[in-house]
Amino acid sequence: MDSSPCISLSEFEDEVSLEGQESSSMYPQEEEEEIMRVQCPENPREVSIINFQDAHNLEEEVESLKCLVDYINGRSREVESQFWDYCDAKEQESLLQKLKLECLGLKLECLEAQNQRLEATISKQQGALESLEAMRAELKCLRRKAKKLSKLNTLHLHEARRQALILDARDAELSKINEELIGVKDIADQLLKGKKVLDSRMDSFIANYQSASEVSISAPHLSTLYASCSY
Repeated sequence: MDSSPCISLSEFEDEVSLEGQESSSMYPQEEEEEIMRVQCPENPREVSIINFQDAHNLEEEVESLKCLVDYINGRSREVESQFWDYCDAKEQESLLQKLKLECLGLKLECLEAQNQRLEATISKQQGALESLEAMRAELKCLRRKAKKLSKLNTLHLHEARRQALILDARDAELSKINEELIGVKDIADQLLKGKKVLDSRMDSFIANYQSASEVSISAPHLSTLYASCSY
């Protein structure tokens, strides 16, 4: 805030009057001596001498008073100059305080703006940290799932290998059975061929038998004929 000078003109005049009193206090003793001389004259000649001395003293006193007035005027001008210098200094000090307050206000505004930017940055970083923590948690969950899937894949691989071994064993067994079936088929073919041969022999036997039915043949001769045909 602005502050006005605190020295008044009345105080300045009091100071000047005090200086005048200090200067005039230098002559009281001489004046008393002159008064005593005037009050106690012994002869007329002495009275004239006293009057001459009084005039001379008055001139000296006038000169001293002039010097005193000049001194007081110079001192007054000096004090007045100091007074106005003091007023200027106080005004400059007031302006300096005002500038300091304005600088402090600007600094405070700058600090508030920096604080707001810092809070915004902290908020963004907090959001980024929360996102990072969420990503870390999701990554941990994915890793656990990957481990479970790896275990399941291992189990499935072992199971697939076991099933492959079982299928290989079944294929070997089926191959063996197929070979056995082929052998059985060969045997069946051989039996079929034998049956065909037997059927053809039976047909020829039946034909022979029908042709021989016209001729009476005894039973022992017929059984012998049948046995020869079976061989």
